[in-house]
Amino acid sequence: MKRFIYGLVGVVCMCSMTLSVYAQTFNNTIQNRRYVEQEAQQKTVKTQKKQFTCGYDVPIRVASFVTNPPFGWVDVVPGQGSYPDQYFNDGFAFVLFHNIANKLGLTIKNVGYTSYYEALKDLKNGDVDVLLGSYYDKRTLGAGTSILFPSYVKNPIIVVFKLGKERDVKSLDDLKGLKGGVRQEELLYSLLYDSIPEGVQMEQIAGSREAYSQLMLGKIDYLVTSLYAAEAEVRRFKITDKVSLTRVPLMEPELFYVFSSVSECRALKPQIEAQLRQEKENSGYISNLLFDQVDKWADRFRYEEPLIDTLSKTVAPKMPEKASDIRIMPSPVQ
Repeated sequence: MKRFIYGLVGVVCMCSMTLSVYAQTFNNTIQNRRYVEQEAQQKTVKTQKKQFTCGYDVPIRVASFVTNPPFGWVDVVPGQGSYPDQYFNDGFAFVLFHNIANKLGLTIKNVGYTSYYEALKDLKNGDVDVLLGSYYDKRTLGAGTSILFPSYVKNPIIVVFKLGKERDVKSLDDLKGLKGGVRQEELLYSLLYDSIPEGVQMEQIAGSREAYSQLMLGKIDYLVTSLYAAEAEVRRFKITDKVSLTRVPLMEPELFYVFSSVSECRALKPQIEAQLRQEKENSGYISNLLFDQVDKWADRFRYEEPLIDTLSKTVAPKMPEKASDIRIMPSPVQ
């Protein structure tokens, strides 16, 4: 029994000594322990973009007018098999910009659209770098655009009448009492809207063929259009001797190149501006290039029949309105 008690006392003493050593070790560990005082901040390394990448390593993506000759039109290359149709810009605005880019050693990518407003939307989103034609019109442009000054051409706006129905027009007031139209794709209606006087009827018409067809058929009395566009289209439709163009412009708005404000290609604006100014100082260069595109547009329809002939085939003869208008031919003598 004594031996058991002595053994138990020994075990207790050993446990006490062990706990004492462990407690002292734990206290020493707590005092020397380190902890996180503050979260580590993630370090970001800024990489500097290469200047003027656009136009050199990456081509400038350009869009233009879709159906507004001679300033711009879109050619279609039909797709084959699983390949879709492809669209390419052509016309004065594109050729002039292309020439400027070549002289500056810049590359461009021709991005054709089937809708001008779709191209404008992509410009604002940065999916296109330059839109090759717009007036200084906040209704059309808005946020996301950056205009390049100066303009590349001044565009006189005139009135086209069917020959024999013409008037001497010096202002919109002279069109009172008449029914007229303006082509939607020329973007003129927005410019004219605030100045259209009461009593002047003017509606937007989609498509050049439709506009000139309505004029030739007498559905409208006049067509407000660009002088250069009128020259291109009346030659295309072979109605030069069927229409009369006014001589005094209603207005002379200017057309501009427009950059996307979210594209790095904006850095190229000073270079392109300087080259554009130089081209405009070259006497006759701009006008010669413009009328070359008028000729080009008219020539591609050289073998197409005149609009008047087309209309004569599609317009049904007018039926008599009442029975008294019907003439009964006498029976032939037997």
